[in-house]
Amino acid sequence: MEIGHAVRTGRVFAADGRTVIVALDHLAAMPRSIPDLTGVAAVVRAAREGGADAVLIPPAAARQAAAELGDLGIVLSVQWSPQEWRHVPEVALRAAADMVKVMFYPFGAGHDEAVPALAALGSACARWQLPLLVESVPGGFTAGADLRGADALAAGARIAAECGASAVKTFAPADGLGHLCGYAGVPVVVLGGDRIDAAELSRRAAEAVGAGAAGVAVGRNVWGHPDPASVVADLVAAVHVQEA
Repeated sequence: MEIGHAVRTGRVFAADGRTVIVALDHLAAMPRSIPDLTGVAAVVRAAREGGADAVLIPPAAARQAAAELGDLGIVLSVQWSPQEWRHVPEVALRAAADMVKVMFYPFGAGHDEAVPALAALGSACARWQLPLLVESVPGGFTAGADLRGADALAAGARIAAECGASAVKTFAPADGLGHLCGYAGVPVVVLGGDRIDAAELSRRAAEAVGAGAAGVAVGRNVWGHPDPASVVADLVAAVHVQEA
């Protein structure tokens, strides 16, 4: 691993190889406004105060919350397509991002076009020693249960890794997370999903890292909670388990 890539990765993943990422990238994708994210800077402050390792954030929100970022790792969420990807490293590096995240929908419409484009993007990121986080969502967010099982998720994660992903963000299957994490070949960060009780969220996070995940990327279960800093602190305790 080149020094630039190693240093940047170390700002997102702690010394134990794990990470707690607070995700705010919903701002760039949701078809409606998100009242809980009106105060982006306050959410970033809560993430920092709770001890998060990094935030996953789109460019305008990063500018809006720049004064609150402090020592948080910055995973910049950048839009791309198989036709338009060359801008991604420049956008991330100009924002002083430590890692860049893009979406990938394996086994869905456009799969055959997206894979070589993702490989080209992976090569471009490697040239600049910029770590690439690929959010792999097989079939898209409306896909059925057949694309949410461990085999499909593992296959999607591995394709992303072979295209140059430094890490993969994806769903935790109901069974077989260990297989997914082992097969991916790169660190797997489990996404947060639908809103659940904070105690259950921490339990699932601990279970995920116990199965081999490198951490979690949680959005609505943090910024949708009345006390987001406390939720982050509990996640940090669950993910960065201290050895006895």
